[in-house]
Amino acid sequence: MPAYNSETYIEKSIESILSQTYKCFEFIIINDGSTDKTRSIIKKYKDPRINLIDNNRNLGLSRSVNKGLKVAKGMFIARHDSDDISLPTRIHDQINFLIANPSIGLCGTWAKIIGKSEHQIKHPVSRKEIQCKLFFNNTFVHSSLMFRKKLFDIHKLEYDTELKRAQDYSLLTSCSFLFDIANIPKILVMYRKNSNTKMFSSHSYQRYVNKLRKNNLKKLSIDPKKYLNIYKKICLLEKSKHRDSITESSNFLTTINHQNKILQIYPVDEFELEIIDRWSNVCSNSINRHSPELIQFFTLSPSQKYLNLLKRLIHYSFKQIRVFYKLK
Repeated sequence: MPAYNSETYIEKSIESILSQTYKCFEFIIINDGSTDKTRSIIKKYKDPRINLIDNNRNLGLSRSVNKGLKVAKGMFIARHDSDDISLPTRIHDQINFLIANPSIGLCGTWAKIIGKSEHQIKHPVSRKEIQCKLFFNNTFVHSSLMFRKKLFDIHKLEYDTELKRAQDYSLLTSCSFLFDIANIPKILVMYRKNSNTKMFSSHSYQRYVNKLRKNNLKKLSIDPKKYLNIYKKICLLEKSKHRDSITESSNFLTTINHQNKILQIYPVDEFELEIIDRWSNVCSNSINRHSPELIQFFTLSPSQKYLNLLKRLIHYSFKQIRVFYKLK
């Protein structure tokens, strides 16, 4: 658990780990050059399971976590942030899950958002669906991650120190191509949104995520310069204000689907379904979507093959069909 100027929430965070039903673990806390009371709060806990590491200066999240990965001795490593809360059975449930599923190298869990607004995060659970959705957005709660240290050592995995944001997204995308990953469909973490340690500008975050998007496009042999802007808009569910933007979205989704069928970077069927879901979002987020012209456009575009794909989608989710046509 890295901590930088976390005096407001770190006490509850530490106590949520120390009170886990699973008791046999090493709790590595990296104090990343904090200038507030973070260190003194950590030091008041005399639990022998705590291993406090002090950085002489602020090294940032990636370097701090990488330092923790190197000194960790356990078979499994759980990530935790200094402002989040792990529910009492979190470690126990994740260890049992990984033991019962030896092919899975990394797992997350569902979570509850706490802070200014509260809601639940229920990410997909299977590797194929996760891998396809990772093309568009992160599908893990960072504080819910647990992984096998052996696999990280074998594949020499670590957090990218070149990224100041979206380090977890980058790492998880790499993991998804190396071994099985999953989410446990159970809320085991309370994830604090809009706290001091998670406040960053949208522009700053997207600048780093764009680097990942460029890599995703290159894997599909697609020129990032041509499609990066519309790719970002689709990921962020931005409203389509003009027909040209909708046409551009259609062309992009058709292109990535076509390229994936050729290269098979992502599971073909699941990727196709994810594209349909994204196309339905484009339609539902468009301005003046109820106008006759746009209704006709959505019916005819992006192509007849998308209408054929929609027929297949009936077997998976009637809800998506309803959203696509905006039926009430």
